[in-house]
Amino acid sequence: MSASFNEQFGQYGAWRRGFATQLQELREWLIAQDLLDASVQERLQRLEEQMRTDKVMVAFVAEFSRGKSELINAVFFAHYGRRLMPASAGRTTMCPAELGWEPELPPCLRLLPIDTRESPESLGQWRMRPDAWVQQPLDIADAQQISDTLAKVAEVRKVSIDQARAWGFWHDDEAADNPMVDADGWVEVPMWRHALINMPHPLLKQGLVILDTPGLNAVGAEPELTVNLIPQAHAVVFVLGADTGVTKSDLAIWRDHVLPAGAGKAGGDDALAASRLVVLNKVDTLWDSLSSGAQVQAQLRRQQQDSAQLLGVALERVLPISAQKGLVAKVGRNDSLLQASGLPAFEDLLANGIMGQRQKVLQAAVRTNVQQLQSQVERVINMRRGDLDDQLAELCGLRGKNATVIASMRARIEAEHKEFDQSASRIQAMRNIHMRMLKELFLLLSSSTLKAELAELKEALDQRGLKLGLRKVYEQTFERLHAVAAKAQDQADEIQAMMSSSFKELNAEFGFSLQTPPQLVLSELKDDLR
Repeated sequence: MSASFNEQFGQYGAWRRGFATQLQELREWLIAQDLLDASVQERLQRLEEQMRTDKVMVAFVAEFSRGKSELINAVFFAHYGRRLMPASAGRTTMCPAELGWEPELPPCLRLLPIDTRESPESLGQWRMRPDAWVQQPLDIADAQQISDTLAKVAEVRKVSIDQARAWGFWHDDEAADNPMVDADGWVEVPMWRHALINMPHPLLKQGLVILDTPGLNAVGAEPELTVNLIPQAHAVVFVLGADTGVTKSDLAIWRDHVLPAGAGKAGGDDALAASRLVVLNKVDTLWDSLSSGAQVQAQLRRQQQDSAQLLGVALERVLPISAQKGLVAKVGRNDSLLQASGLPAFEDLLANGIMGQRQKVLQAAVRTNVQQLQSQVERVINMRRGDLDDQLAELCGLRGKNATVIASMRARIEAEHKEFDQSASRIQAMRNIHMRMLKELFLLLSSSTLKAELAELKEALDQRGLKLGLRKVYEQTFERLHAVAAKAQDQADEIQAMMSSSFKELNAEFGFSLQTPPQLVLSELKDDLR
């Protein structure tokens, strides 16, 4: 039997910690031999810290009632012997919930009130304001208390249609996706905007972050989900119903929020597309005494093929599972039911995909830094060897010599000191120019510039009633954003050219071996804008 996701993630964590220890030992040895300058030492230290604290985010995305939370319970929390995330019939997770571990905080559930949508601050800015969150403690020794506390992510409140519209939960042009209106004219919206769950779970302590998202309306209403969290997740699990397949709302979520921009088509090997997994959940609804096992498998196979074709993914990345049966099997230690649930195959594919990709990324980072380190050490050793050869030649030449040689040595030292002062002033001047150009580039890409460019569009979107001329405002806004991106790329190219030219001059004139840093390329940003 293949190892579970928990076991494979534990092995990945052990690999990272072992690598970090080796980097630390290498860094300490090089420092002891005086072979490391401050800049390379800092870079190695950052790499070592990255290896120890690397985060891996897995996002679970689906329409309501597809079984996301039950799947999270089955994969990550079955050892508690009960459900932790709310997974009852109907709507459960009403707001995005992040599960992770921050050791400086106690085990707790933090909830951001929904009315913070009335403020222009982004979710990232609200994260920096702990006083704005409602905090509930978690008793790690009491699974029932944890379950009861986490049930708060399913809380709702009733508001007017105007209020729901202002918060992004009501769209006049998409009536079919709007929440139901009760007899008094009220609609239900989430009580909370975002939830942060801090738990000392073994996997979470090793850097795993789990993102549980709500359905279509709530996903679309929170820009940070679609712009930051979901695209940056190392794996996105898209959950469908095995009995329904890909519905219209499923397809809308996939195309608008899950499918990476520019991802390859079915069967492609695009790295981003390969990080997306599709599961057909609740296959146990197809198990009945009136259908043979072969008939059920044939039905599932057709559903897999249809789903893969509609979503544009490879067939082997669409897996039929039963999260509920998998959870029951793990709790009851029923191996035959566990295999029938399809959960082990899903865990294996998820683990191999995530850990394989992250290892490649970290290994590439280590390789790059070690190559730079090797060049740095070779330069230091060659300079030392040259200095020692010069000193040895001078000492040998002093035999039987008089004060003339000493005067010559003093003159050479003074010349070298003057040359050092010249090189230092040149480097400082280049640094000043570089910092000025970087400041201009940072300003171009800053949030204040982005807000200024989007101000007109935001004002148009905030208007009540018919939004005449909105298309033109959209076009003008994105034209300006494209212009900002192009200007930023030109500025980055200018910085790169200046650095390359200056480094060549310094290397030729003073015998340095400075290397031009990698060039900043904004093609991915431009693709996102397109």
